[in-house]
Amino acid sequence: MTEESKDSGADPVPPPSGVEPVLAISDLTVRAGDKALVEGLSLEARRGEVVLIIGRSGSGKTALLRAIAGLADEGGPGVSATGKVVVDGVERNGPGREKRVGIVFQDFALFDDYDGATNVDFGAEHHRFDVDPDKRLARRNELLTELGVPGDVPVARLSGGQKQRIAVARALAYDPPVLLFDEPTSGLDPEAASAVAGLIRDAAKKHERAVIVVTHDYPNLAGIADKAYELVPSERKLRETTPADLAQRVGAKHEAPSQEPAPTAPPKRPPVARLLAAVDASGQWLLNFLLIVPSLFGFARWRSSRWGLRHLRDYSFLLGSVGAFAYVAVTAAIIGAVTTWFSLENMPFKEYTEPLIRDDLVAGLGFSQFRILVPLLVMILVAARSSAAITADVATRSHSHQLDALRSMGAAPEAYLLTNVLLGFVVITPLLVLVAVLAAKWTSAMVFSAIYPETSLYAFDRAYHQFLRMPGHTWWIGTGMVLAKCWISTLGTGAIAYHLAAVPKESVRDVNRTIASAIIGATLWVLVIHAAFAFGEFPGG
Repeated sequence: MTEESKDSGADPVPPPSGVEPVLAISDLTVRAGDKALVEGLSLEARRGEVVLIIGRSGSGKTALLRAIAGLADEGGPGVSATGKVVVDGVERNGPGREKRVGIVFQDFALFDDYDGATNVDFGAEHHRFDVDPDKRLARRNELLTELGVPGDVPVARLSGGQKQRIAVARALAYDPPVLLFDEPTSGLDPEAASAVAGLIRDAAKKHERAVIVVTHDYPNLAGIADKAYELVPSERKLRETTPADLAQRVGAKHEAPSQEPAPTAPPKRPPVARLLAAVDASGQWLLNFLLIVPSLFGFARWRSSRWGLRHLRDYSFLLGSVGAFAYVAVTAAIIGAVTTWFSLENMPFKEYTEPLIRDDLVAGLGFSQFRILVPLLVMILVAARSSAAITADVATRSHSHQLDALRSMGAAPEAYLLTNVLLGFVVITPLLVLVAVLAAKWTSAMVFSAIYPETSLYAFDRAYHQFLRMPGHTWWIGTGMVLAKCWISTLGTGAIAYHLAAVPKESVRDVNRTIASAIIGATLWVLVIHAAFAFGEFPGG
């Protein structure tokens, strides 16, 4: 047996007597739909104390932990919690810095586009107090060294145990007085589970945190508990037990906790009730969508301007990558080439009409390409590409609980993600339109030159802009309308993709379905917007 294994099973050091609880829960009820998982729960935890809550898988342990963290209402439709949760003597509702509760998720919920050190930095920089950068850096390095994990390795390359240690380091860097662990030994071998037990014990004793652990693996964690409770689904309450009793169970060949009743399918609601629920959900989604304009100013809710600007940079590059500009340029070039070729080569009675209507035809090409064709087709393709990219990004974060990790540290996902998606579109959309318009014009000119090699491009340019240029005006006629419908198209695309993706996801299949729904919704949105603008711009057409 390793030294760490011996330590993790040692008798825990009891917290000082008479110390006021840092966490006090009273009359807490957690529900999933109409079913109560826990009713009237009361619980206290002090600094340096480990409270173990055991129960079988599916008994509601994670829902209880989320309720303590203020995340119950974010866990999906029908999950709710009522009651009183007091941290450091202050009652608070909702997650984040006001509640001062850190959580180490079962799947770690690390930001996998960063390395370990950057994840820890995120926790430190979202602490409720301003910390000197040098002290914050020293604290981060101290935590990484203490926990024995590299900080410069991308999260995706870390082992499961290393990811868990990074998650603990991030939670400690956030510096909450209360630290929650959700199934910390799930899927680990006995040696690794023993190491995790020692890690949890140190978080409580060495770092003086009140620690709540929910688990079904009491054999590996019983030795570090100061208090122990068993979640009894049939009674919808916690039954107090003792670490000694848990240890006795371990000695008795891991006797199982009280059996929970077999799960039953939720009762089916009448069709009218289901319809009303669907209408209510649709109304809430529509309300969220209509809040798109306030979301543009969500930067006011950035807890850290450095992290806000970092997300803005990341989403701007995602929406306006080199591939995106090449995508719209090729699309517009094809539009310009095809429309010019077929218009000029298929004039009726070409030998008679060409000298009379060629310039007018080129002028019509310039007008239709700039005002209608290029914006419409380019925005459809941008909507499809961008909605897929945004939905994949946000839905993956939702599925891996990264959104919950943001909330738990007081960082609103809407502020860091949705706001920066929308601001990225504000910046990138005019550039995409400019590249597309120039590409369409350039290929039109090339095709015109190929058909009429004896005619100068100056003549083409003058005819092409006949309905677009006005003396004394810098911008082409209709530029405002083009930008307006393109901005509305892309901002709507961002809002649709985000709101569909941010809904909790239970599987990769949910993520894939959401991507497909977002693409359909965004392209339909573009078609509707451009049709509405067409009737508004050209009412006599």
